[in-house]
Amino acid sequence: MYQFHNSDKTIVNRLSDNACIPWDAVNNHPLDVHGYVYQQWVADGSPTPDSYVLPLQVFHQQVDAYRDNQLSSGYVDKTTKKTYRCDSQSIGMWTLLASSAASDANAKFNVITADNTKILLSAKEVVELVHKRIVPWISATTHYAHQLKDSYVEGDSVPDITVGWPT
Repeated sequence: MYQFHNSDKTIVNRLSDNACIPWDAVNNHPLDVHGYVYQQWVADGSPTPDSYVLPLQVFHQQVDAYRDNQLSSGYVDKTTKKTYRCDSQSIGMWTLLASSAASDANAKFNVITADNTKILLSAKEVVELVHKRIVPWISATTHYAHQLKDSYVEGDSVPDITVGWPT
């Protein structure tokens, strides 16, 4: 049995001995037409390789990387018309900022947006921004990544991980 090793169909695994074989995708046979690999392929009945299967771990890594990129790119707030980064370091900063705002209702806070603009917000505005808009978006983004990972079964068609994310 032969199975494509990669999605561009340039390498095939011969499963009997786990050999990686360069593949001619145009002519649909091993590249080495005069050697042992080709002869073995013919002896095996010249089978068409099975479809490439994206390993579950690789799919999870792709989703995690895309999720991290979404968070790092930031939340686009419709109220302030600014983008706020939400990578792991920024999430800690949001938590601290919201805690400070909750403990001092009269305070004013300079918040730096993703484009390095400073905006001055009241404690109430900070709490609303963080608790009602940023944190729910972070949570929805994280949950969507989990849903994507849970939806993929190795061997099924691979879902498009670039669509459906919260905005």
